[in-house]
Amino acid sequence: PDVLEYAGGSGRVDVTGGMAEKLRKGFRLASSGIEVRVAGYVSAGDLKRALAGEAGTLLLAGG
Repeated sequence: PDVLEYAGGSGRVDVTGGMAEKLRKGFRLASSGIEVRVAGYVSAGDLKRALAGEAGTLLLAGG
């Protein structure tokens, strides 16, 4: 199944379009050869782990 079918839009006006829009843009960047990783930030060190490739989800270009 297409991951975008499960991602929701935004319920608020002042945000960037919800997860579905972030994934669309992420896959577009990935198809251009740019590494895209989606990760949450809950506790100290989460960003560092994501940047090191130890956390989060790597988006790959479909084909």
